[in-house]
Amino acid sequence: MRSVLIVIVLAGVIGCQPAEEPAPTESTERAIAPASLNAVDVNPDIHEVEFENDLVRVIRTRRPAGHKSGMHTHMPGVYVSLNEDTLGEVGNTFDNAGEEHETENTTDSERHSVMVELKVDSGTPVEAPSHDAVVVDGEHHTIEFENDLVRVVRMTYPEGYATPEHNHYAGVNILLTDIRATSGPEGEELEPAENEAGYAAWADTGEPHITTNLGGEMQLIRVELKIK
Repeated sequence: MRSVLIVIVLAGVIGCQPAEEPAPTESTERAIAPASLNAVDVNPDIHEVEFENDLVRVIRTRRPAGHKSGMHTHMPGVYVSLNEDTLGEVGNTFDNAGEEHETENTTDSERHSVMVELKVDSGTPVEAPSHDAVVVDGEHHTIEFENDLVRVVRMTYPEGYATPEHNHYAGVNILLTDIRATSGPEGEELEPAENEAGYAAWADTGEPHITTNLGGEMQLIRVELKIK
């Protein structure tokens, strides 16, 4: 299984604070795919830009049964499967580093995925989170893939689980299951929030917080950026 980079944010639910778009920095270099082969331009019928900022572009793809794409490329990034498909099970991630290719759905059902494309190939390293979730709760936050630019973390919270106080690198969260949870500083009265599987959003590092799962098992992938 090759590694890829993508993230989803449950703003205010996965223990992350809503974020402002990162400001451009002089140190970053853009790595955008050629416009003529940009997947969103080649096949706008199946690719939709969910959101983007100065660091990432998040694309949602819904590929009907039998659909064959035109030749296209992506910026280097991480692919996350949102249903079982020929590439793997739900939540499977793999690298898609800008190679020209065509993609065909040879199954009899729609293929649903999210891809987090990285718009920078260098930048200023950011400090590790003060209460790094992977360090303080490694049992429920496992690293899928990591390099100098990103870290892809799988989060799995059993029903009723409350995390220790933690935070994350800024990045994108992608929900693999429906969720109902609270997230915020210890001791505060919090309102539950709900989101459906497949939801994706950006979140900043945020202050240390506790996330409490109020539903069934909760799973998500977070693509964390280690540069700015």
